Amino acid sequence: MADPKHDIIYIDVEDDITSIIGKVKAAKSDTVSLVPPKRIGVLQSAVNLRLLERTARLGKKKLSLVTNKSSLQALAGSAGIPVAKNLQAEPELTKPSASNDDSDDVIDGSQLPVGEHAAKLHPTKAEQEDARGDAMAAALAAGAAKSGLSSRVAAKSKKKPKVPDFNIFRKKLILIGLAVLLIIGFILWSIFVAPHATIKIAAKTNGESINTPVQLLSSQDTNAAKSTIRAAVESSSEEKTMEVKPTGRKDVGEKAGGTVVFENTTLQDVTLQAGATLESSGGLKFVTGEGVTIPRGSVNCPNIFNCSGSPGTASVSVVAAENGSKYNAATGQVSGGPSGVSGSFEGPTSGGVSKFIKVVTEADVQAAKQDLVKQSSAAQRDALKAKFGTDIVVLTESFAVSYDKTSVSPAVGEDAENGATLKTTAKYQLYGVSRDEVGKFVEAYMQKQFKDEKVTDQRIYENGSKGATFQDITKANSGAKATLVVTAQIGPKIDEEKIKQASHNMRYGEVQQQVQSIKGVEQVDVKFFPFWLNTVPSDNKRITVEFSIKND
Repeated sequence: MADPKHDIIYIDVEDDITSIIGKVKAAKSDTVSLVPPKRIGVLQSAVNLRLLERTARLGKKKLSLVTNKSSLQALAGSAGIPVAKNLQAEPELTKPSASNDDSDDVIDGSQLPVGEHAAKLHPTKAEQEDARGDAMAAALAAGAAKSGLSSRVAAKSKKKPKVPDFNIFRKKLILIGLAVLLIIGFILWSIFVAPHATIKIAAKTNGESINTPVQLLSSQDTNAAKSTIRAAVESSSEEKTMEVKPTGRKDVGEKAGGTVVFENTTLQDVTLQAGATLESSGGLKFVTGEGVTIPRGSVNCPNIFNCSGSPGTASVSVVAAENGSKYNAATGQVSGGPSGVSGSFEGPTSGGVSKFIKVVTEADVQAAKQDLVKQSSAAQRDALKAKFGTDIVVLTESFAVSYDKTSVSPAVGEDAENGATLKTTAKYQLYGVSRDEVGKFVEAYMQKQFKDEKVTDQRIYENGSKGATFQDITKANSGAKATLVVTAQIGPKIDEEKIKQASHNMRYGEVQQQVQSIKGVEQVDVKFFPFWLNTVPSDNKRITVEFSIKND
């Protein structure tokens, strides 16, 4: 394998033997490989190869030649220079043939057969002397070039014929071919592709005002028959927290209790259900804790003239209908029992306690939400407006706020003596309408009118969406309701395809005269491309008809 630290010198076609010798001398490594070009050039001379071998030997450098050309390998072998077929191969000295004849020091490798190279590998003594003379002449020429005497030495040397550079000739040939192709392509383009005519028609139009109620909904497509226009929506949300001021009061006291004794003077058992309301003589209401059956009374008659009876009795626990100390110490008779049954407290009632605390009510929660709306709605609305594009009509009145995951701590109805906190997710929504959607609605609306009124000679030139406004806007689910106010420009219906077809191969004035004869056309202009074109192409695809309007 080749030493990776050795110097590799690539020889150019233009290099002469002097410059190659200089490169070998300048090599920093003791091992030098020469890589010749495809056109061997200066290395086709056996004398030049010997000069290179002598330079390497005097400079104590190990010189090798990298080539797979058999003729050059033979010449290098005769000069004592090892040869490698590639940079990875080990250089080897090629053994010259015994029949070599090196009488001619300049060898044209492209014209000599391989056998003739072998004949030159063993020069005679006289030929060797000539070669040394040639080497000295070459060395003298090199020294003279460095000292400014090259002109004298060059006069004595033979001039070599200049070999034409086929690469330059090939490049010139390619450039000429490209130029020809470009010229042909330009001619074809200018004849078959480029020709184009634009017919500009200014038509006189009238404004048609539209004032109609519409629904602007994000959940519906634009439909003139249903009076709906698709709305765009922007939304945002944020977590909100605020203090809630409790305004409710709650009685958390205790209820008074006692026992009521019933007496039944009837001859039938009487049942009093649980939860029956009894009222004291002072107007306080008590409720029975359980159901009770009061037995019938009994009669004892020893004789017909001496009868006595005793009522049936039963007792039941009662509690006050409300908390509070005012239900304590209730005594006396109670009303509300069954017919024929009387009742009275067995003893004074007791245990009633009055205690009121502050609590959060639903009204307090709603009031807090309203405060949140007042605090941030304007800023949030403006932020949503900024999200809409320039072609959107923003429906400011459609701004809506809703709340999700609302919680109050303490909860509604719970003790809030130390205050309460409201947490909620506020959701903001704002609706707008694209002017493109307005344009779709107006065009469909006008087409419906044309159809209903059987109008066939009119068309819409401008749907008026750029100046459209909405009035009387009110909120609605998924959008808003409003009144659309817009003015569309209506003018004569002109068939573009017929104009194109009729304008084939016409000149400027002919097109003007023909199109201006159409009712409602005010002005006609024709633009040709390229500039040398003066007639309209005979292909509709190369004709453009543009309309502009001239309002009243």
